Amino acid sequence: MPHSLSFKPARPLVVIFAIGILVHGASWIRHRYFPLHDIGEGPAGPPVAREFFQRTWRDAPVVFLGLGDSVTAGYGSTRGHSFVQRLTAPPGDEFSNMMGRDLTSVFPRMTGLNKAISGSTSSVVVRNELIRFQPFTADTVGIVVVSTGGNDLIHNYGQTPPQQEAMFGASSDQARPWLADYGRRLDDIVTRPEGLFPGGAEIFMLSIFDPTDGIGDIDNAGLPAWPDGLTILAAYNHELAG
Repeated sequence: MPHSLSFKPARPLVVIFAIGILVHGASWIRHRYFPLHDIGEGPAGPPVAREFFQRTWRDAPVVFLGLGDSVTAGYGSTRGHSFVQRLTAPPGDEFSNMMGRDLTSVFPRMTGLNKAISGSTSSVVVRNELIRFQPFTADTVGIVVVSTGGNDLIHNYGQTPPQQEAMFGASSDQARPWLADYGRRLDDIVTRPEGLFPGGAEIFMLSIFDPTDGIGDIDNAGLPAWPDGLTILAAYNHELAG
């Protein structure tokens, strides 16, 4: 993990994924946790060079498949402005320095399928999202983006005792076996698309956002204190990167 198949898109694809995720994540965090605070100004990431998007990367069928939770589903974004939509169906009011720097510009035969479910946990991705598909044709390449694990951590916001996939408030010792199970689900999530895309696929696993902006003060958002929250978050993100 992460798994990569035969198809190798140009490096700018990773950059525009990062920019989209940062823009969406900053907006979500502001409205959910810091509604009264300014989030600053300026670019969300490094500039994306236009020359990479002035040629076709692949003139054959491509499927963009979105899986996971609200980050990929676009919860909290305004209509047409989620990072998935910016990549696959750019809005008419796109930022001027990002116009023409999207997947539609380089994959003229791309189809976008966003099956992410807001509020879903990692097991929902395995049981409910991935089972919807039959294998695509042999000449179809997949671009799969997955955001999952955030809800495993933050549910049920301290309103119930910690349990797997609803572990808010758990200690590091409690979370250890749940982390191992999460790793096994990740293996399913990254291996199943291999069977869906015999023509090859690139799979992008998004890291889990930190709702405290790295300072661990989630109780200031009106939620119960979680002493081990940042430690567990780091462990889950390490599992994602492993």
